[in-house]
Amino acid sequence: MPATAGFRFAAFAVVCGLAWTEPLAFASPPNHPATAATPPSIEQPRVADVQLGDDGSLPGIVVDTEAIPLSHAAVTVYQSNREVAKAACDGTGRFSVGQLGGGVYQLVAGSGTALVRVWAPGTAPPDARSMVLIVSGDPVVRGQFMRLHLGRRLVTGAVIAGAIAAPIVYSESNSRDGVPVSP
Repeated sequence: MPATAGFRFAAFAVVCGLAWTEPLAFASPPNHPATAATPPSIEQPRVADVQLGDDGSLPGIVVDTEAIPLSHAAVTVYQSNREVAKAACDGTGRFSVGQLGGGVYQLVAGSGTALVRVWAPGTAPPDARSMVLIVSGDPVVRGQFMRLHLGRRLVTGAVIAGAIAAPIVYSESNSRDGVPVSP
């Protein structure tokens, strides 16, 4: 194969590499029903068992999504969609809600919510917690941007073309016009 044919083959490989990377760019067509915005499935919240303190108070802490305590956050306690108590966090994100009886409560602080089943002292199951943890803030969602930009496609195509063309060009440069190189 003459040297110009090798370079033509390399150009062909680049074009094929670009065509090959396009299917990687989209898992499905952009407006495909599978990728259309669908509402997330509604998941039932988990109920945490929490034991009241000896004085009948419900202690807790409010943190953000990076586990940093939120100072001076307002905490509202609901039972059966009715507000039953309010509390404020101190400088370290801790709060205490007094005079609650056993039952199921929803605690809200900022954008965080905790659903707890509160137990009187000495009546809680062995795995019950001693305090409530409320995580406030939007959850961190990491994902991939499925669309490859033209620059990435060109680089990918060039790498593929180079991997294909380099051995061909190298072997042509050492071929000495079709005469075997070995003795």
